[in-house]
Amino acid sequence: LEASGLVSRAATETDRRAVRVQTTAAGRALQQRLRRQRSQLFAARLAGLPAEQEEALLAALPALEMLVEHLNRPQPVKAGR
Repeated sequence: LEASGLVSRAATETDRRAVRVQTTAAGRALQQRLRRQRSQLFAARLAGLPAEQEEALLAALPALEMLVEHLNRPQPVKAGR
């Protein structure tokens, strides 16, 4: 990724063992393009579903949104790990 110019690496000032990896402008542009393509593909596939399946997906959206919200929360580290 670094050789392709999608991320950059830099040593941290406080810990020489650690390296900070950041997305470059090119990396962010690629990520946005891939997300757009994935969304377009997803929308096209959804458009081809029967109405009954489309309604079932719409009914599941609140549960899926809660799941995503839960996955995005930091998880506590358990002792001993």
